[in-house]
Amino acid sequence: MRCEEAQKHMAAFAVDKTMPGLSILLTEHLDTCPSCRLWHEEVLGMLQLWMEEDQKIPELNLVSAVMERIESRPPVKKLGFSKFTVLYHYGIAASLAFGLFYFGVFEHVGVNISHTINHMSEKLVLLDRYDSAP
Repeated sequence: MRCEEAQKHMAAFAVDKTMPGLSILLTEHLDTCPSCRLWHEEVLGMLQLWMEEDQKIPELNLVSAVMERIESRPPVKKLGFSKFTVLYHYGIAASLAFGLFYFGVFEHVGVNISHTINHMSEKLVLLDRYDSAP
């Protein structure tokens, strides 16, 4: 028997799930081959580890430790809005609007809006004519 075949059947042989003829061949091969004998010992060791009763892992009680840490921390100050915060926001908005008016950003807005409306209405008229064509 070749080593590859013996190693393929080694796990079944370790738990006595092989045919009687195959177990005789595997036993003879293990008697003559030291590398497969080592392989068989490793399989038996893994089987023993696998069959051992699971050791119970102690339960971790993290809730009490976390709650104690939370309670020991100083309270967090909540940031509230003051009267002046609202005034700052209005002041910034007014300054931005004034700057935009000063540099003429809104100067051509009306013209651009009316140009866009005219352009869209021309497209709609063309579409209506196309749809009503016989």
